[in-house]
Amino acid sequence: MNKELFAAIRFWVGYGLFGGVVVYALYYAPSEIWGLQLLWIGLASIAMLFMMILQTLQVVVFLRFHDVNHGWQWPILFTVRKGILNTVLPAKAGTLVLINTLTRRYPVKWHHYLHFSLIASSASVVTSGLAVAWLLLSNTMFLFLFLVTFLCGYLLSCFFPNFYIGRYPTLLVIALGLYGTMLLSFWCILQGLNLSIGLKDASYFAVAINTLAQLPLTPGNMGVREVVTGLVAPYVRLDPSLGILAGAIFHVIRTTIYGLTLIASDWWAKKYDHESKDIPLDVSSVSKAPKAQVEDDT
Repeated sequence: MNKELFAAIRFWVGYGLFGGVVVYALYYAPSEIWGLQLLWIGLASIAMLFMMILQTLQVVVFLRFHDVNHGWQWPILFTVRKGILNTVLPAKAGTLVLINTLTRRYPVKWHHYLHFSLIASSASVVTSGLAVAWLLLSNTMFLFLFLVTFLCGYLLSCFFPNFYIGRYPTLLVIALGLYGTMLLSFWCILQGLNLSIGLKDASYFAVAINTLAQLPLTPGNMGVREVVTGLVAPYVRLDPSLGILAGAIFHVIRTTIYGLTLIASDWWAKKYDHESKDIPLDVSSVSKAPKAQVEDDT
C-alpha cells in the first residue's frame, strides 16, 4: 500500500468515525445536557487559548536555541497553521508546512526541528506518566516522582547544555502547562454539559487525549479522540455518549480558536512585512548556534 493511499484512508476513516460517533452520542445522550452553560464553554475557550500560547512557546524555545531573532507573529502563525492543517488534512500536513516555513524563514535545518520535536514529545509523555501517578499513587509518592523527574531534567541541562536535551526542564514546564490547560478545558466542557465531575476524574480524559496526541492515527485524531473519550467515560461513572460529546466539543472549540487566531496572526505577519522589508532572517546567527548541533551540516 503506497503512502498516498494510506494517508487518504486515514483521512476518510477519521472523518467518517467522527461523524458516526457524534451521531451516536447525540442519539443516546440524556436530555439534561442540552441546557449547555455558555459561561463554562467560554472558560474552556480561554484555557485553549493559553494552550495555543504554550505550543507557540515550544517553537520559540527551538528558535532561541539557535539564537534567531524570531519576533512573535511568526511563531504564532506557524503554530496555529500547523494545528489547523494537522486537523483537516492527512499525513501530518501541518507539521510538514511548519518545517518548511521554519527552514525558509530562519537559518535552521529540517532535521533539527524533527529532533527537537521528538524531545518535546517525550516531555509530553513523561507529563502523562506524572498525571497517571497523581491519579493512582499517594500524594507523597507522586511528589517524590515529580521532584525526581525535574532533578533528572536539571541534570540533563547541566551535562548537555549544547544539545536540545539540555532544554528538557523548560520543555517539561511547557508540557505540564499544556496538560494543565487541557485538563482545565475538558473539565470546563464537562461542567458546561451540566456534569458534576471533579478535576481528578477529568484528568482521566486529559491523560487519554494528551497521550493520544503523540500517536496521531487520523488527522488531528479526529474520530479516534471521541471514541477514546467515550471509552474513558464509564471509568468516571459517565455514559459513553457524554464522553464522546465532550471530545467533539473539545475539537470544535479548539479548531475555532486556532482558526480565528490563524486569521489574526496572518494579518499581523503581513502587516509586519509591509511595514518592514527586513525579513526576520538573521544569517549571522548560524555561527552562533551551538556547534554540537550544526557543524555536521556545514
